[in-house]
Amino acid sequence: MAIEASFPDFLHGEFNSLHRRTLKLGKVWAEHYLRNGSFPVPLETPVPSGSVILTADVSDFERLGNATRWRLYFVRRLRSAITNLRPKELDWDAVTSTFDDFTLHFSWGALDASIGHIGPNNLALVSRRVHAVLSFWSALDTLRYVNRACETVTLTASVEGAFAGLIELWSDTRSSDLKRDLLAALERAAAASSELVRTRVARRMAAIARKDDRLSRNERLGDEGWLQAWLTTLEEAELEPLKAGDELVMRQELHLLYREQTRRAH
Repeated sequence: MAIEASFPDFLHGEFNSLHRRTLKLGKVWAEHYLRNGSFPVPLETPVPSGSVILTADVSDFERLGNATRWRLYFVRRLRSAITNLRPKELDWDAVTSTFDDFTLHFSWGALDASIGHIGPNNLALVSRRVHAVLSFWSALDTLRYVNRACETVTLTASVEGAFAGLIELWSDTRSSDLKRDLLAALERAAAASSELVRTRVARRMAAIARKDDRLSRNERLGDEGWLQAWLTTLEEAELEPLKAGDELVMRQELHLLYREQTRRAH
């Protein structure tokens, strides 16, 4: 018998209704956190096999209508609602860390954290997200997902897209088993020496720079040797966010370097 996925009801409904509910729920969860240092366990509803789950607000073109849908990205909206309601009373870092740890115990939280890429995307957090989503694989695999590109895809495609940078950075070859590839990539990343980290990160960042119209104007940013030398100037704590292979993080670093190099040239 197939394992059925279960999601909380604050992820199911018409967009405007969910928006209002999430604002109210954010207040309830914030107050619960202030009293108990934790969050309440939500009631869950079985999600029928084959249901289509909207994973990103940018691809939710039914948000202006009255369509009742499963909207996974409201996990992120709840997180924001909690931190925005009581900015003076809540320690942002503490509450978001607690929220992330708490929601990883549920299939919907594990998947949204993986797809949403809420920072910090360091290796330790990415590793927890990977292991969490893999633990709910059988249930989540009964559903289909609409990604940011408005494509309806399988769980495998959704998770592969979410962790593409990790796999690209640490996998020289791929198997036909995504779950095996993810675990192997995490194992290699955790065991890698600082020198190997710099070599692989420099290779990946150079490839990103060469494909970017703006960054490619600066030849140094496409030079693995130059990037590797720059990486040696970073402290281990500064290198850590790059180890997970998140392309957005690498691209941000490259644009900072681009601006710095441009400023020095003038």
